[in-house]
Amino acid sequence: MLSKDWFQRPSRHLGFFPDASSANSYQNMLYSESRKANWIVKATETPFDVPPDVDAIHIHWQNAIWGLSHLERRELINSDFASLFAFKNRMSRKKRHMIWTVHNLVPHDSMELDSELALMRKMNEESDVIHFLTRESVAEIKKFIPVDERKIIVEPHCSYSGFLPNKLDSEAMRQRYGIANESLIIGFVGQIRPYKNVQQLIDAFLELHKEFHNLVLIVAGLNQDPFVDSSMRKLSQHFDFIHYIDRFLTPIEFAEISSLIQIACYPYTSILNSGSLFSSLTFGHHIVVPNHPGLSSFKNKRFVTFYDANSLESLRTCLREVIKNDLYFSSTSLALRFAQSNNASKMSRNFFKKLNKKL
Repeated sequence: MLSKDWFQRPSRHLGFFPDASSANSYQNMLYSESRKANWIVKATETPFDVPPDVDAIHIHWQNAIWGLSHLERRELINSDFASLFAFKNRMSRKKRHMIWTVHNLVPHDSMELDSELALMRKMNEESDVIHFLTRESVAEIKKFIPVDERKIIVEPHCSYSGFLPNKLDSEAMRQRYGIANESLIIGFVGQIRPYKNVQQLIDAFLELHKEFHNLVLIVAGLNQDPFVDSSMRKLSQHFDFIHYIDRFLTPIEFAEISSLIQIACYPYTSILNSGSLFSSLTFGHHIVVPNHPGLSSFKNKRFVTFYDANSLESLRTCLREVIKNDLYFSSTSLALRFAQSNNASKMSRNFFKKLNKKL
């Protein structure tokens, strides 16, 4: 008699590229229920040479493709792009598929937008399934490239509950970082890149500190913005109410710093999807963000406040209202409750359910 385990054995193999799982929990979270959905998931080193047992290749952050081709960007785009994913065309009794998750409007801080958009148009043509994180993201991408509606699935980002350490004792963390109990902490945690516009947060904070003397600013994460780096180094050396941690944060460091913050601010110049919002709500922050369309799914959440994008005056006004009206007090329980209900298992189950219907 065949065992029960035989019937539950996964029958299809999914290879994903690039493998960012060591630095970003998203892929681990997305694939957390893969075996229950009848998929075996494994990273693929390059889409140019996909192992023969792979039934579907899942592309994230497609700009990683550029560095693996011997061709120049223009040559690659003008070539027979299907040859890049030759596994789709090999003689086989089973059809092979390509899945594309659209994380960014275009790759962050890219200096070659024409080639990036050309690559995205090719991805739209070649993909069998195109995964968006919000319906608003579909509308934003369509402003730049055509998208085949028949290929689309939408499954939102989840919180990081269970994939980052739990919120830690904030009093103990304040003692560790030398921050007074009466201080109100505004923070930014994550990679610091030019499009994230952290300088605007710094400028707004410096003005607000003249009015609210108990404010503390924390900016933490690997810095790839030299202007922010120079500014924060000078300020953190002169003022004990400004803290700067410039390095890649381990999960426990991320949890320590996130547990300190009460108001998180992400002043993006533009954004399609933001994992930072979901990590922040996992730690019960009140979140302040610009009113970009890609973030509008948070419009009715009481732990999120919006301001006019790219307006320093609007950001100052918004933060002032959050501080004066103590909006952050009620946010902790609301955000944590949302994070627990919007967990990785739920996202993964829904993703594979929708994927299996398409394939």
